[in-house]
Amino acid sequence: MRITNIVLNSNNSEIANLSFRDPTFMGQYIAKTIIGLDADEIVSKFYSFGLSSKKRFNDVSIKDRDVVMRIVLNPRRVLNETYSDLRDDLYRAISSSRTGEVTLYFYAGATLVAYLDGFITKFEVPHFSKTAEAQITIKCSNPLMRAVNPVRLDPTDISITNPVVIADSLSTAPHGFKFRLKFTADTTNFVIQDESTPDWKFEIVPGVISGDTGFLTDDVLYFSSEFNAKYLYIIRGGTTYSLVDKIQLGGIWPVLFPGANRFHIISGAFVWEEIEYFAAYWGV
Repeated sequence: MRITNIVLNSNNSEIANLSFRDPTFMGQYIAKTIIGLDADEIVSKFYSFGLSSKKRFNDVSIKDRDVVMRIVLNPRRVLNETYSDLRDDLYRAISSSRTGEVTLYFYAGATLVAYLDGFITKFEVPHFSKTAEAQITIKCSNPLMRAVNPVRLDPTDISITNPVVIADSLSTAPHGFKFRLKFTADTTNFVIQDESTPDWKFEIVPGVISGDTGFLTDDVLYFSSEFNAKYLYIIRGGTTYSLVDKIQLGGIWPVLFPGANRFHIISGAFVWEEIEYFAAYWGV
């Protein structure tokens, strides 16, 4: 991920713009050091065995990320700014909003590439330093950097025959995705199965809903495996029915990996209406 500058945002307002590459940058806040923008500790967490074997499936992720920024304060003398003014602006970022959340936006030139949310947990000022500085620590419980805008695939470009290929050429880390489809024939179940790992399966058996068994023609299925935003439901005749409790035992929520993802789908006839994802990055 190519980055030129980072913007610290609080309560939908820019607090500080930090150059990431340009040593001649002379804004109000100059980044002296920034640590925590890499994948510091990658951990593997077991979450399931295969359906027909003892193959283990693991989720690779990183722990909560701490971003530590050491910032040189550079007041604009023509505006009569002082070091205290700039420190106070940074202090305001701690709780400028009801949530207390701050956001780091990552830019490549004028292009907004990704963002990272967190909370300021430390604000340190070396008062007797030769240069006026401040050090901020931001704890990010969702450690992956994510794109601001989704990648929306053209439904007409997505195959309804196997394998269904969903390519992600932007991400460096696995991530969730969303889709919406409409059934064009009755069917008893819906299965997504990874092409390269048939032991991995995500199966929905709706059973009896409102007096009818299985999925019906014109049912619209909504799915999301996004981080902290999973959902699964259908809309039938204007009524919403949750299907989270209809996922079969051992089912593993599908996610997308960098590169080409090939899925086998077992179901009755359907048409894609929407597929989208937000690119995700391990680090800068």
